[in-house]
Amino acid sequence: MNKAIDYENLSKKELNKIKKRKRLIESAYNCFLEKGFEKTTIGDITDGANVAKGTFYLYFKDKVQIQNVVTLYKSYGVIQQSLALSRERKFDDKTEEFIYFLNEIINYLENHTEMLNTIYNNLSKGIFNAILYQEGYEQERDSVNEIVLEFSNSFKNVIDPGEAREVLFIILEMVGGVCYNSIILNQPSNIEDMKLVLFKCIRKILS
Repeated sequence: MNKAIDYENLSKKELNKIKKRKRLIESAYNCFLEKGFEKTTIGDITDGANVAKGTFYLYFKDKVQIQNVVTLYKSYGVIQQSLALSRERKFDDKTEEFIYFLNEIINYLENHTEMLNTIYNNLSKGIFNAILYQEGYEQERDSVNEIVLEFSNSFKNVIDPGEAREVLFIILEMVGGVCYNSIILNQPSNIEDMKLVLFKCIRKILS
């Protein structure tokens, strides 16, 4: 398996390529925040990254692909941060630890509605994204596999290990959908009321 990028041993040319790609991703995210996906052009993204328009196509096939990458990294980051916070609490009950993890995700999205607007309800794409199986995403893929394995081990008495990935996907889809509809659209109710019902449903899944 590939390890984390060894920046110290990369050539200047390789470092510049990584930096340009990161600038394009951040520029795309900022453009999607400001203009929305439909109104954002490739030119907007490259202008924001301060690179030539042709440079975009050295890294991404089209606007849809970079949107998928943006969604991957932003939602993946929220999941990783929330997971770290739940691990710090050292719960004895795995279900309550998992609920705490989900609650941290919801709290983050509630306080960063601009991000929620950008990724819509695609929270699950942070760890269930076809991009992860392409070359260059080995580190993230390994991390995702660890998350799924930890989830599987935590609930092996109630969830078939062969279905753990699918169950985790379903739960994150539920959370993402509830967050978008309740926080952004305030439908069918506010997020605090919806969390009570959401967590009750998830506890039933894990019991």
